[in-house]
Amino acid sequence: MVKDLELSDLESLKELYEEAFNIECDLDEMKKSFRKDNKNKNSKSLVIKDKNIIIGHIKGDIIYNIFGNAKPYMYISEICVRHDYRHKGYGKELLKSIEEFAKENDCSYTFLNCSTFREIAQRMYKDHGYFKRDSDIFKKEL
Repeated sequence: MVKDLELSDLESLKELYEEAFNIECDLDEMKKSFRKDNKNKNSKSLVIKDKNIIIGHIKGDIIYNIFGNAKPYMYISEICVRHDYRHKGYGKELLKSIEEFAKENDCSYTFLNCSTFREIAQRMYKDHGYFKRDSDIFKKEL
């Protein structure tokens, strides 16, 4: 079940990102960022848990356009699923949930960046309706 990220989830989220991307995360800095971002009504961080372990995370931010149709869009800045939970639909569930938040806020599309070497992730995005706009940006009309 997808739910909002909470402060108490950050240690598990830290473990997820360190495992998935082989990077070191600073828990204190994560907490500072969470406290600031959690006040922003245009930002949404969602997680999926198995027991008390976060197995997937997505973060999206609403951006307001001042050109074109002047409708907002959502930029998905983070999406990750634990290695042993991949290919089970959790990534698509996270995308669907963040897209619902975007629709509720009158966003006309979502987009995200994906490294060119992440071919499996790119396939999932395409299967979910995203298309390659530039070399590494996917866009989906809502």
